[in-house]
Amino acid sequence: MPLFTFTFGPDRVYPITHDFKDGRQPAFPGHGLSPATRAHAKWINFFSANDLLGYPLKPLNSAYGNEPRIEDRAVYSEGFLRAMLLPRYTNVMRAHLRYWQNPTVIKESAALIARIITADDRPAKG
Repeated sequence: MPLFTFTFGPDRVYPITHDFKDGRQPAFPGHGLSPATRAHAKWINFFSANDLLGYPLKPLNSAYGNEPRIEDRAVYSEGFLRAMLLPRYTNVMRAHLRYWQNPTVIKESAALIARIITADDRPAKG
């Protein structure tokens, strides 16, 4: 949760892809994955402006901002018309709970999973 995480300050919060100075390896992508699979792995951060717990990661600090395997994607998880026509406070819960009903989230997640599953079958793109 951001409320608890950021009490340490943004310079002490690192992405899941971060290499630590003490030799610990990042959690993402997993160490047991093949090089081809690791090359296709990325973290897609879907968020809605109406979701109180959803926010872009890239602006948090330079560790997030410079990480090429993390992508921020703004979506209307609560539905485009609801987001445009209704007051924000009426969309907060719906925005947080309906990511998996959003067509963009479904399509991009499915495409990422397909790339990961078939990564060893084809060469990685740089």
